[in-house]
Amino acid sequence: KAGIVAEPAASLVARTEPPAYFDVERRQAGRISIDGGAAIAEVLALPPLSPIEVPVVASALAAVAPALPSPQGPSAAALPGLEAPCQPVLSLQTLHCWSRRKHRGYDVDYASEDYDIAVPAFCYGEARFEPGTPHDVVPLPDGRVVRVKRDPEAETKAWRAFLAAGFLPVKPAWIVPAGPRPDGVHGLESEAHWAHFFALTAPALREAGWRIDCPAGFRHRVLVPTEWQVDIEEDDSGWLDVSLGIEVEGRRLDLAPLLHSVFRQDKRWLDKKKIDAIADGAQISVELDDGERIALPAARLKPLARTLVDLFDSPSASLKVSRFDAPRLAEALGDGWRGNGLDGLAAWLERIKGAASLKPVAAPAGFGITLRPYQLEGLAWLQHLREHGLGGILADDMGLGKTAQTLAHLLTEKRGRRLGKPALVVLPTSLVFNWQREAERFAPDLKVLSLRGAGRAEAFAKIPAHDVCLTTY
Repeated sequence: KAGIVAEPAASLVARTEPPAYFDVERRQAGRISIDGGAAIAEVLALPPLSPIEVPVVASALAAVAPALPSPQGPSAAALPGLEAPCQPVLSLQTLHCWSRRKHRGYDVDYASEDYDIAVPAFCYGEARFEPGTPHDVVPLPDGRVVRVKRDPEAETKAWRAFLAAGFLPVKPAWIVPAGPRPDGVHGLESEAHWAHFFALTAPALREAGWRIDCPAGFRHRVLVPTEWQVDIEEDDSGWLDVSLGIEVEGRRLDLAPLLHSVFRQDKRWLDKKKIDAIADGAQISVELDDGERIALPAARLKPLARTLVDLFDSPSASLKVSRFDAPRLAEALGDGWRGNGLDGLAAWLERIKGAASLKPVAAPAGFGITLRPYQLEGLAWLQHLREHGLGGILADDMGLGKTAQTLAHLLTEKRGRRLGKPALVVLPTSLVFNWQREAERFAPDLKVLSLRGAGRAEAFAKIPAHDVCLTTY
């Protein structure tokens, strides 16, 4: 408990302004000369301090009246120091109120209403300070008292971002809470602003360094993706396994099942005209199995719905996309995705773009007939598909030499030492003899094996020694 000791000693010290002394023995009275002003009266009015409260009061007193002696005495400088980075923390909660006066964007309400608040703090490890407080001595949760090296520059920067988000102190007269009112209560302009807080306001606060502590039951709690992820793997059968994901509060969630749910429940996503009518800034809410809600920006979903909506017909975590659909996949993803396999996707895009131009190809050496210009173009097409790892169709009317073009392609592959395994040709039974005959005439260097009839199994052992194997449907 604080008190004033006069020098020389007096019989009585009165807590007047300024303090006065009464000396009975000398029959004297007068003012006590002491520095500190109004702070002295405040200190004298304090109730007895607990050991935990002493260093807090000492720190505040040192800031406003450094000339006054510290209540900690000579041990004030012996406090252990704490150095840790400044972490701005914003704690959200909802107060149940008996009534509410008209203020900012809120109307008057004398019925029981919920009122959303935010309590900001600057944390240094386990030490916590209310913004605007000057002291640096604080008790920790375990009862220890420490002196914290605060970072005024970091606190000022974070506080500016907090005010820019629209937060202002909630005046005591504005609300009548049913329970205790926390210290340092701040609020937004209106309840509508709280409804969009996580989608529109929270990202900027997080970027400014704020950590937002929000209980699971907070009525406006909506999780917002902080990263969009894609992993693309190419399998041996020519398909791309595409896994889409989002990162929400440090955990990865598969996006495909969420989009399956969105597209199934809202039929607008199945109509391209209706998709275009959806505002890019719209937030699409999805509820997880654990009750958490996620807000997905429509601007991210619209490209996926326009080009890949047919792939979300099941809640599978991954999508199967033909590698020939690489342009469609690239268009759907756009920019802003991170992950693995994007370089491979870009390579496929280049291959497919290159498929638009054919390089002239000469007939292979030893080919038995002279190919006509349109047949050379067909040969160039087949070579182009092989070069870019693509599949394709050589289509033309009957009798214009598709067999000759294909044989020329196979012989070119053999001459180029690319025919590492026998090529399988599947055709109607009536054409097997024709193929054998034209192969003997046009490409006698090709070793051709016929696999048909009841005895074809006996010829399987001969397959490795041949260039072309003919079989029927």
